Amino acid sequence: MRHIMSYDIYIVGIGIKWIEHITLEVDRVLGFCKEILYIERAPGIEEYFAEKADFVTNLTDLYSEDSERTETYHEMATRVVDSALEHSPVAFALYGHPTIYAYPPFLVREMAASLGLSVKLLPGISALDCLFCDLAIDPSVNGIQMFEATDLLLREHPINTAAATVIWQIGSLETALFSSARSAASRFDRFRDYLLRFFPEHHPIYAVYSQPHPMLKSQVHKFEISKIEQFSTVLHSAVTLYLPPRMPSEVKNVELLSKLQDPNYLRNLTAT
Repeated sequence: MRHIMSYDIYIVGIGIKWIEHITLEVDRVLGFCKEILYIERAPGIEEYFAEKADFVTNLTDLYSEDSERTETYHEMATRVVDSALEHSPVAFALYGHPTIYAYPPFLVREMAASLGLSVKLLPGISALDCLFCDLAIDPSVNGIQMFEATDLLLREHPINTAAATVIWQIGSLETALFSSARSAASRFDRFRDYLLRFFPEHHPIYAVYSQPHPMLKSQVHKFEISKIEQFSTVLHSAVTLYLPPRMPSEVKNVELLSKLQDPNYLRNLTAT
């Protein structure tokens, strides 16, 4: 088994609340790297990285208005791999969790494999983790399903209204281009109409922005599906949507239910 300190590239999640969410594992690995390349603008994060590595590179500036996001992601991945070829090990640090709605890490892994470079992924606290706490939700109660906002419209995924629904990247709805501009109210018309295929117009949506600043509270806006356009100014790229179940499913298998607390049935399920 390869030792954790023997990889060429570390792709790490740095959580949501700046330095406070960085795990001990990630902190240890960053101190071992020669360069940290990152995507983040949070105050203080560059200074923290500078204490860990000789070279620190912010890739956020590769984004430009109206540019194709996938092209930017390929450029980011190329920069990471080039750095690893020059002076490994290096770290690629991303906001939240490194594989949750983040395309560059997968490009890095693909490029690195073709060049014989080894890659290690390390988890971070995601926006989903924060959402569960911000709304005090246990996803195991009714189950949960997740969609990317634009992909939901493109593929017209059916929504199971008996389970909770999480929708990512509402701030970049209906575009593959990067923009820092606020959304127009009309941007959400098609999205609203699609949700209304499954939910009544008064069904609630929670728009959750888990604050990166440790001294500030998360922002949670609750509104009805039919009124989503009234909240267009708060539906930015860091917001995640949560829709509770319309009506939880009833127990169908009564015979199994009757056995859940039966010790004799448990013995049949376990090895002796």
